[in-house]
Amino acid sequence: MSTFTPLPRRSELVRKPYTVDISDLLPEHSDCPICRLPLTEECEPIRFHSTHAFCKECILAWFQKSRTCPYCMQPAWSRLGRESQRLDRIVRQYLSVDPDHVADNVLIFDEDVMQVRHDLTIQGIVIKSAIRERAERELSDEQLAELQYERSWIHTRRIALVQWRSEMYEQAPDQVIWSPIESGRVDRIHARGSQHRPVKVQFNHAVRALDTALSNAPVARDPNIVVTEQVRSVLSHPLRYTITGALEDAVREVNGRRMSAWELHQHMQRRVNERTPRLLERVAQGRDEALVMQGFVATLIVRIVEAQQKCKKVKGRSPARVIVEASEVPEQLQGEVGFQMIEDLGMVNGRGCA
Repeated sequence: MSTFTPLPRRSELVRKPYTVDISDLLPEHSDCPICRLPLTEECEPIRFHSTHAFCKECILAWFQKSRTCPYCMQPAWSRLGRESQRLDRIVRQYLSVDPDHVADNVLIFDEDVMQVRHDLTIQGIVIKSAIRERAERELSDEQLAELQYERSWIHTRRIALVQWRSEMYEQAPDQVIWSPIESGRVDRIHARGSQHRPVKVQFNHAVRALDTALSNAPVARDPNIVVTEQVRSVLSHPLRYTITGALEDAVREVNGRRMSAWELHQHMQRRVNERTPRLLERVAQGRDEALVMQGFVATLIVRIVEAQQKCKKVKGRSPARVIVEASEVPEQLQGEVGFQMIEDLGMVNGRGCA
């Protein structure tokens, strides 16, 4: 089993090169492979991969255009920090598994995948803090560029891992031991109020309702309940983003239309079912994680429908309604002109107009 040795950043090599004493060099590595001249104390020899030595000036110039060792052509420095290099090695191993062609002897533990995703998130927070610190000190140098690159890399890797996990659930779910997720509680499967009441679908209201429902999703078990394994939030389900995307697309399709609450409910449910056939299959098999997600989908749809039932289209602020008793109207306003003014104030016969 090969061991993992992280590489330094290029900026680290420039600041603190691995200088070596001439007496420590092997005879076959006494010449610089770049300039072909004998290594001396004056050229400040730098050593990589335990034995490959070079003139300091030669190797630093080489690293301006390449990240490999000129002797063995293996990587000598990385644009990532040591922790990100470790995570990159693990993520590459997962992404190398093709969801469409998984060998029968391959078994993946979802908990390990989720731990890597968590580590990527933590590393992203660390890098973001480092970038902010250097920005506050107004330092714009190679180190800052490396940190910005690493932050972008972490974001890209997290997305790739989420997509791979979703594809594994859809293509090869039996090759993964899925993490148990918190079931929460589904109060009802239909929205309150009349299901036949017409609503005008508004996409913005739906998105806000969806975001609120997601933020209120259960994230942990009751601490008084003893479990033998870690239970994760329903938001960690592999199809979380597929389902929320399907709901947004479903609402976008009927945005601005008038339909009953029941029709909207059924429309969104159909779109989710069309997008996640594997979820329905695993629900029929009685798989716990699928049953939990099915209940959560019902909750999301209910929240969106209720938001459409509550919202009203307001074209502008209505003028304040003024109620004036008829006895308070001066006699000079009791004529035809006065009656018109009273109507303009929103009152007829001393009562405000509805």
